[in-house]
Amino acid sequence: ESESYFRRAIETATRYNGNPYDGEPWFNLGVCLQLQERLEPAYDAFYKSAWNNAWKAAAYFALAEIDCVRGQFEKAIDHLAQSLRYNSANSKATVLLALALQKLDRIPDAMKVCHEGLAQDPFNLPLYHELLSLQKLKGEQEAALESLSSLLRIARTDSNNFLSYAADYARAGCWQEAQSFLLLCPELLSTDPLVCYYLAWISQKMGNRQAAKEWCASALEIKFAICFPNRLEDIAVLQCAASINPNDADALYYLGCLWYDKKQYAAAMECWHASVARNDQRPAAWRNLGIAWYNKYHQPKKAVNALEKAFALDTADARILMELDQLYKRTGKTAADRLHFLEQFPNQVSKRDDLYLEVITLHNLLGNYQKALDLLLARRFHPWEGGEGRVSAQYRISLAQLAQTCIQNQQYEKAAELLEKARTYPSSLGEGKLVGTPENDLMYFLGITQERLHKMETAVACYRAATVGLSEPVAAIFYNDPQPDAMFYQGLAWEKLLEFEVADTLFQRLVGWGKEHLNEGAAIDFFAVSLPDLLVFDDDLSQRHSIHCRYMIALGMLGQKKYAEAARFFDEVLQAEPSHTGANLHRKLLPEAVQN
Repeated sequence: ESESYFRRAIETATRYNGNPYDGEPWFNLGVCLQLQERLEPAYDAFYKSAWNNAWKAAAYFALAEIDCVRGQFEKAIDHLAQSLRYNSANSKATVLLALALQKLDRIPDAMKVCHEGLAQDPFNLPLYHELLSLQKLKGEQEAALESLSSLLRIARTDSNNFLSYAADYARAGCWQEAQSFLLLCPELLSTDPLVCYYLAWISQKMGNRQAAKEWCASALEIKFAICFPNRLEDIAVLQCAASINPNDADALYYLGCLWYDKKQYAAAMECWHASVARNDQRPAAWRNLGIAWYNKYHQPKKAVNALEKAFALDTADARILMELDQLYKRTGKTAADRLHFLEQFPNQVSKRDDLYLEVITLHNLLGNYQKALDLLLARRFHPWEGGEGRVSAQYRISLAQLAQTCIQNQQYEKAAELLEKARTYPSSLGEGKLVGTPENDLMYFLGITQERLHKMETAVACYRAATVGLSEPVAAIFYNDPQPDAMFYQGLAWEKLLEFEVADTLFQRLVGWGKEHLNEGAAIDFFAVSLPDLLVFDDDLSQRHSIHCRYMIALGMLGQKKYAEAARFFDEVLQAEPSHTGANLHRKLLPEAVQN
């Protein structure tokens, strides 16, 4: 697919001048053709890209690779000399030059290139490999052992170091060298299946199909591993493995992950479906299918089915449990049903702060405020990216709702104690309180407790504190954006201070802003880590904005005592998002006759 676009770019670039001003389109076309193993046109494209200086070093090196594939090592040396002329720090060119010299039995020259190259770059791993090979040819066993030791010490048994350089050898058609390089560290053969798949691919290229089958079998013997193929060369390797062994589901799974990362979603889905057709007992494949069904194909039912299969296959996997619960949340499962489900897996829930916090959130949604608080205080949370403000929010909700219950039961001293406690975060929450954190709700209810205790001066001070803050609504996307709840309690506090016009203005602003912006879209124009929800599954930001506007209208209507209309908008919010915390909590402030 990319080839046609590169050719169109070249047509545009050469419309008025046959010689390229910039060789990049030709070079990329060469890479594209080289990956298709169409070496003749690739060679021509690389040559044309060398027309301007910016691409000479890369182009001549690519030409040398193809020369080596063809066994034309003299020509390769000439092209490598040109490449190094324009980029003397090209360590890959130095390796290929040493290899080409060795192929021509120019051993002293090859040794000189190795020593000079390592003096310039002592971390050039394949150059140690070339030096090792030359030292063995010369019978210098002790020196060879030293070179091997240096290579392994620098490489640190990191499979990516070996795979990257093996791919370099492969592009030059040096299959024997690629195989030899991968076999330098036997430990990799039992820890990374991709190494075995590479050896299978290399064996296939060398015409040894039996060895290829054996390496594919070895890959399957490795425990299903953390393996992240990401190179373009990995595509051919995994396709080869899947074709060699018709029972290999893992190669297709890994290939699907690579395609998905490259935004080739249809190809990824095809691979994962083929993977589960070969082996339907891999939770990871079902899990990935679930995410793709929801995020890319917008089929939530299929997503739920796939995630449920994934979790059923491994109920010990806390991550899949967390993701399944988030999917249940997105697809409208009730808080009671979600809590009942999660409570069946206490050990898994306890493994993750985010999942543990979700249980607390559900208890607060269901009115189990003391249970939520007990769970919060029984755990030491750790900060995590994207979790900012979430733990402290549930802490405040638990205490504020318990305080409201105490107010209803005329336990005003106890209520005041709980509200003051909510203003100070214990260290176990894993985060401190941001400067300027709005406390309008806490100060409003503190004012009520002081008023009921006939401490009017203190009550007025609390109400005045509750009026502080922004008085203009905004689109709240991130966790620390001003929330409409703060304006709602500002309005209630102004009413307590008998400033009814000020209060009504605030409520009107909530309703007016919500109605004005209700049908607008929403977008995030930069990478943000402080969104209020986990981002495993794509969010519909327009729907999120619509919910926010309806919630704002509901709060404004509630403040204006238009209870029926407030109930309608609260219900619209909860129909779209049953677990909306604010709507669940504030709907309870409606008169009982309207609530029912």
